Amino acid sequence: MEGQAMRKIIFIILISVLSLTATKAQRWKQYRWDIFGGIGTANFMGDLGGGGKDASHFMGIRDLDGASTRPNFHFGMRYKMLSMVTVKTQFNYAFMNGNDEKSGSLGRYNRNLAFRTPVFEWSTQLEYFFLEEKVSSRYQISSGFRNLLSAYVFVGVGAFYFNPQSKDAAGNWVVLQPLGTEGQGWVTDYYSSYDSSLIIVPDKYKRVQAVLPLGLGVKYTLTRNLAIGAELSARYTSTDYMDDASGYYFNFYEAVDKGLIPGTKDDYALNAFFSDRHIHILDYSTMEAINPDEQPTEWENYRYNLGKPYRGSPNYNDAYMFLNITLYYHLTTGRGGLPKFK
Repeated sequence: MEGQAMRKIIFIILISVLSLTATKAQRWKQYRWDIFGGIGTANFMGDLGGGGKDASHFMGIRDLDGASTRPNFHFGMRYKMLSMVTVKTQFNYAFMNGNDEKSGSLGRYNRNLAFRTPVFEWSTQLEYFFLEEKVSSRYQISSGFRNLLSAYVFVGVGAFYFNPQSKDAAGNWVVLQPLGTEGQGWVTDYYSSYDSSLIIVPDKYKRVQAVLPLGLGVKYTLTRNLAIGAELSARYTSTDYMDDASGYYFNFYEAVDKGLIPGTKDDYALNAFFSDRHIHILDYSTMEAINPDEQPTEWENYRYNLGKPYRGSPNYNDAYMFLNITLYYHLTTGRGGLPKFK
């Protein structure tokens, strides 16, 4: 009898342990849905602004400029497909800017271009938790202060809208895309006055483009329904025109003289102003600038005195970075698998 009672006790303990383990393993299914929102920082990685050297082309990390950091805001919804795999849809509203005046590179400083743009981004992302996300008790203290930190990597796909602008001589903001600052929409090709090469001009760029977000994040569970996280991401785009600079300078006044575009030079004064804003430096030891009205010959001779007639680099598309702080609210999952709002 004693042996039979002992076997019953062991059997009950075993069933209880297995049941508890199964319940714990399936606990995440009770909280498959999250809504979230937060704030963060945004940094542009492209041709304009940046550091003291020519642009680097792996996200331009060495071009990270704290003075050009701008805010971004985000919100979205997240669904846990498996215990370590989630999918989320997210909306971002951010600001980007770049200014050659703030660059330590003489070439960029001499180019003297600047821009700002809003960014409206939507994306869907797949997350993989290499440190599994924990489900807390109602209050953290009841969890014994156990480790509730999780971490993940993610990749996604999306689209974004941008609209680069810059200031005119009077300080007014002007939208750049309609101006075709590199000849887009005005000509299809022309011969360069710099080296007589044939330059093919693309069509005007679209202000809605694709984006590929990827990065990593960490989360900390505060309570059963709340968590806070931080996320660093790179966003690779399908355009090189977020800053309105990609290829060659287009000389609007020369194009009028050659009959490539109709009208008079006065018709294209605004286009020409934003196309080429070089500060032509005569003496780099004193940073003495050439006055085009007083020294027209020197102005033209020093037009590309650093050896490159390029406004940007067409070989690499633009990118940007987000560093986000996010608050998550876990929704209880109903019997039909949909979230319960209560």
